[in-house]
Amino acid sequence: MFQFELSTPYQIHNKHTYYLNGVQAAITKGGSDCTAEDVMKALYNGKVYLYNLMNDEGTEHFGFVLLQEYTDCYSDKLVLHVDFAFLPGAVSNLMRLYQSLPAFAAAKGFDQISFSSNRKGWEKYRERTGFNGATRVFYKDLQHG
Repeated sequence: MFQFELSTPYQIHNKHTYYLNGVQAAITKGGSDCTAEDVMKALYNGKVYLYNLMNDEGTEHFGFVLLQEYTDCYSDKLVLHVDFAFLPGAVSNLMRLYQSLPAFAAAKGFDQISFSSNRKGWEKYRERTGFNGATRVFYKDLQHG
């Protein structure tokens, strides 16, 4: 299991290049309409949170996740949404992340965990990790002016 260590904007600033490059790698691999710079701006403005993923002793760093917290307006559930995960190395670390998230989210009082991915490979992991849903989001950007 991973331990989640919250980073402050000051700590993020001290390792800005590492986090920026990690976010860019996650965007390149998983796809996104935003840029790494957009994500870093949201981090510095407190709109999303960065947690370093550590071993149980807190001595080994495996990567990081960017999380959003919100209340769903229909169900009134408190949702922990995983925006990006940067886990260089073994695919088993990604499975370890999704096995660690429920205990972390429950301890913080969340009712639900969500994430979205453009990668079709998640279908094969869905059942093993206990996640439901195969919803795809369709959207169209509108140009104003």
